[in-house]
Order: sequence, then structure tokens, then C-alpha cells
Amino acid sequence: MYKTVLVKELVEEGEELIKRLESRRFHIEAAFWYYFEDLTRWRLVIVFSTLVEREGPLRAYVHIQEALAQMGAKELFVSDISVMRPNGYEFEELRSAMERSGRVATRHPMSTPRDIVFERAYVYRWSDQLSKSYRT
Repeated sequence: MYKTVLVKELVEEGEELIKRLESRRFHIEAAFWYYFEDLTRWRLVIVFSTLVEREGPLRAYVHIQEALAQMGAKELFVSDISVMRPNGYEFEELRSAMERSGRVATRHPMSTPRDIVFERAYVYRWSDQLSKSYRT
């Protein structure tokens, strides 16, 4: 089956977006590109510790759009991004799929992946807390 390639420009703009959001004091538990086979496309998944829970996903997308505009993103758009809660059903399902495929959880639980490339994922951030909560 045809699979799109995650291009360097998206990886770089994704990292800049994460840095900008963190500089605005948004705590990000995980941030990674993941290839969704059912959509046949890559999406940048951002797991906020409290923003989505507190203000809702729409507000999170507004903050993301503001950051993208501020950085002058040329390749990365809001439509390329999914926001999730660390304890939400959607992220639990995705994390479970990643675990089953051996894409993330194969690392030592105390290490924090940074810029790790897997067949279907490119990980910028993965909080130790997510690893601990998944294993318990």
C-alpha cells in the first residue's frame, strides 16, 4: 500500500510549534508525528496535560493556530494536527496501538524519547509520566 513520507519541513515546523507552545507555558505530555493508516496520512499529535481538559480542544486549536501564524509556518497547518488529553480514550487507543506495534514502549521507562524515528512515528516528546501510567 502507498504510504506518504514525512518530510523534513514538517518535522522542523512541528518542533518549532512545540517549542513555541511550551514557551507560552502549555505543558505538553507528548508530541509526535504518527502515520494513521486509515487516513493514509501523517498527523502531529499533541497531548496537553491540562489545556484540552480545562479549555476544550477548540481552544487548544486556537492557541495552535496563533502559534503557527506567529512562526510563519509554510508546510504545517492546523488540519495536520490532533490534540488529545493524556487520559482520554482517543490517546489511550493510540498509545495501545503503538505499544502493540512496538513503536514507542520498547524504550526504557525512565528514558524520555526525543527525536526518535520509528516506522510509523516520529517522537519529539514523551513524558515519563505517560510511560509510568501506561505500565501500571
